[in-house]
Amino acid sequence: MVGLFGGDSPLSLASMPMRMLTIEGSYVGNLEELHELMALVRNGKVQPMPYSTRPLEAANDVLEELKAGKIVGRVVLRP
Repeated sequence: MVGLFGGDSPLSLASMPMRMLTIEGSYVGNLEELHELMALVRNGKVQPMPYSTRPLEAANDVLEELKAGKIVGRVVLRP
């Protein structure tokens, strides 16, 4: 889930301990800092994160590359 406000979760909180689920989150920055960040992006001072796409069948190979530190940026798996 991205975004602090709005939306809901279909998880049943009562079943979480029995399924050994954990929900973690983080809260970073405030609205003023977000505006500053977006100004940096608009002015070309933040470089886009590199990414590549791979077929879903390559998921295990991608995980091995990730473990070995060979992935730069993000890899998007596609069907």
